[in-house]
Amino acid sequence: MSFLQLTAGSYAAITPSDTLNQPRLIFGIYVGTAGSVRVSDYNNVIVDFKNCTAGSILPIKTNKVFSNGTDASDLVAFTDEAFLPIP
Repeated sequence: MSFLQLTAGSYAAITPSDTLNQPRLIFGIYVGTAGSVRVSDYNNVIVDFKNCTAGSILPIKTNKVFSNGTDASDLVAFTDEAFLPIP
């Protein structure tokens, strides 16, 4: 049986905003400094990931990271997804 692994082709610092979407689709967020991260999904459902630890990765797809409700910092987006087969 083979599986697919999701890998990032590009990385970008995230500037949270309540009004602007992120410039690229995000499929993972690295949390550099602990705190909460507020995002929305494609149905505009807002979700709060509370108490994220420093160094954790949120394996989520989004294009919106809110400034209101996000107090984690040093956030890095994984973008430009590519699927690689795992032997």
